[in-house]
Amino acid sequence: MKKSCNLIARILTFAVSAMAVWVLLINSTISSIKERLNSVYYNIPVTALRYY
Repeated sequence: MKKSCNLIARILTFAVSAMAVWVLLINSTISSIKERLNSVYYNIPVTALRYY
């Protein structure tokens, strides 16, 4: 009984750590995508002004 509880605890800690890493990765990718989109949105009016 104690072994199964220990195993469950290990699985839970592993799952929690994996979720934390996953969330950090998702947040970093979302922020980088937002930065890229912002740079694109800032560049569009600049290029449009150049052509006019």
